[in-house]
Amino acid sequence: MGLNLLRSGLRRLNLGLLSVAKYLSLTLVAVMTLVILLQVVCRYVFNDALAWTEEAGRYMMVWMTFIALPIVCYKGQHAALDFFSHLLWRRTRYLLEIVLYTLIMVVLFFALEKSWLFASKGARIFATSLPITKYWVYLSMPIGFGLSMLVYVELILDAITGLLPERRQAQLQAQPGQALWKQL
Repeated sequence: MGLNLLRSGLRRLNLGLLSVAKYLSLTLVAVMTLVILLQVVCRYVFNDALAWTEEAGRYMMVWMTFIALPIVCYKGQHAALDFFSHLLWRRTRYLLEIVLYTLIMVVLFFALEKSWLFASKGARIFATSLPITKYWVYLSMPIGFGLSMLVYVELILDAITGLLPERRQAQLQAQPGQALWKQL
């Protein structure tokens, strides 16, 4: 019961956070596209480039990249070498997933720590053409890594559930957020 409650709560938290991340990423792509189009029109039609558009577009690209990272991890759409995993026994595959996800969590932990220090140092550096500090740009990294860590905790719990006997596994398969995720 405890594992199911933990998985269910974490799944709901992840689905809520990833839903916000999805719409923020889509918004960033749309605004970034408009800003870059504005830059092109001003530069080549009016022969007068705006100073802030290139920097703003680049910063939006950075945010979009790190905000979309946990979504890609959750859906399993990142680069992966899975040409032999289907040949493994079910329990072996789940054990391998637990090991790999744990290693990814270790890397994400160090990336989170280093990116937080990097963002903190950016608080003293102002952007070239925008009235913000680089902290607000670099903050996307620890946010993306932190959300990705939450995703991998859930994936580890799912793999642990996969190791359980079939009967116990069937009891835990009730996934309340699964229908919601399909909408993402």
